[in-house]
Amino acid sequence: MPTICLCEVFKRLLVEHGEEDALQAIGIMSLGIIAELTREIAVNAAYISSEFEISMADSIIPATTRSINATLWTQDADFESMSGVQYIEKKR
Repeated sequence: MPTICLCEVFKRLLVEHGEEDALQAIGIMSLGIIAELTREIAVNAAYISSEFEISMADSIIPATTRSINATLWTQDADFESMSGVQYIEKKR
């Protein structure tokens, strides 16, 4: 998982549920493989950001998963049309 995901999850949970829940969540997330941001990933993220007109943070996620030949599973519609992505629509 990209380190940027730790930041995004922590921030959202900190605001919505408080520090204890945020720390617990990233503690659990940290049990998985954490992929650091490398120069190669950063450059590929810039290409993705430009092509799909998404934010820097969002572009780092698919760039990271591509760098390790992983599939990105998401409910974020911004990623729906990208290769290497399994998009699952949110239930309402």
